[in-house]
Amino acid sequence: MEKKVFKKEFAGRNLEIEFSSLAEQANASCLIKYGETVALITLVCSKQDEALDFFPLMVDYEEKFYAAGKIYGSRFVRRETRPTEGAILTGRMVDRTLRPLFDQNTRRKVQIVVTVLSVDRENDPDFIALLGASLVSSLSPIPFKGPAAGIRIGKIDGKTVVLPSYDERSKASLDSFFGGTKNKLNMVEVGAKEVQEKEVEELAVLGLEKIKELVQWQEEVLKEFKTEKIEIKEPAGSIVEEDQKMIFEFISQRLEGALFGKALGRSQTGEVENRQKNKSERVEGIERIQAELSAFLLEKQKSELEPAAQKILEKMMDEIVHEKALKENKRVDGRKLDELRLIEVFCGVLPRTHGTGLFLRGMTHALSVVTLGAPGDILMLQGMEINAEKRFIHHYNFPAFSTGETGPNRGPGRREIGHTALWRKKRLSL
Repeated sequence: MEKKVFKKEFAGRNLEIEFSSLAEQANASCLIKYGETVALITLVCSKQDEALDFFPLMVDYEEKFYAAGKIYGSRFVRRETRPTEGAILTGRMVDRTLRPLFDQNTRRKVQIVVTVLSVDRENDPDFIALLGASLVSSLSPIPFKGPAAGIRIGKIDGKTVVLPSYDERSKASLDSFFGGTKNKLNMVEVGAKEVQEKEVEELAVLGLEKIKELVQWQEEVLKEFKTEKIEIKEPAGSIVEEDQKMIFEFISQRLEGALFGKALGRSQTGEVENRQKNKSERVEGIERIQAELSAFLLEKQKSELEPAAQKILEKMMDEIVHEKALKENKRVDGRKLDELRLIEVFCGVLPRTHGTGLFLRGMTHALSVVTLGAPGDILMLQGMEINAEKRFIHHYNFPAFSTGETGPNRGPGRREIGHTALWRKKRLSL
């Protein structure tokens, strides 16, 4: 592959994108440098569709200790092991920005890997990680409604700073990261001390301006490449129009009643019981439609249409829930958009712990337990970007039984780590 290099000055530093034969067997790859922070971003997709009912996208953010010139790990394992919390959070941030821009009917496996090769202790790799992921997504065979980009903006000593350094962020009263396309933001992360909403809105407007600049530059870069995209078919795409109409009519006669059929009372004492009954009725109603739809297609001797018909049902459910909310100010449980569920709180529910609290809102229940430790119980953090001590440790657990499902218990997943970080970010401002 002929080497191509594109350069741009951005926020007072040199931004460089290089396309070469590095990682040549990937479907798309690029090397991005910002200051002396360097990352290799690759995308690989499978050649055939998978038998799945979701878009199998995976975003991995790989930290390498050599990028910071460090040798970490125990004396017996001098290398990286599982991803750090920071790596998981950065991968989730890239994922949340890009995932909505892919066609959700895609069934090919897609893996984006961001490998950080060098860190200059000044420029956070998350900025170039999202930029590179957008570029390889645009150059891949998978349809993508990009480009997209992200920008970190901080408020330090009353001044707005675009892409602040690590030292500046430690002094910031507001640290934010915005992701999106040139027309809108679709991902926002904000950690702040007590600030006015207007300040966050101002940074969001500035963030969109910077993202637009980066997206326009990507569009110029992408003009230098020719890319062929695969065709993604809608769930109903393989069904003839007559059969589509038959399935739509069958579902539409039953769906609204299953979702919005019965309005239950909202007495203070019966709130939890009513919500449980309401939700269970909705679930049973949907399961009944699914069963009736299968029997209907069998009767019509069109059982081969069932997988596509179930996808049509999912799409119609999504559409009717959004339509009722936006046009009629109505949720599936009967509440208006500005109406909150009753919350119940209980303290001291466990006898030997240092503190406990049980919180109930509808069918969402959370048990919180606190343990007070000595100074020696601190958590030591060693990583590519950070060396620190953590005195407040928060564990968020989401076991399978909490949603009435089965599943292995193998430590916290990405979602749990993401929710842990959200709470910690809020707590640090207190």
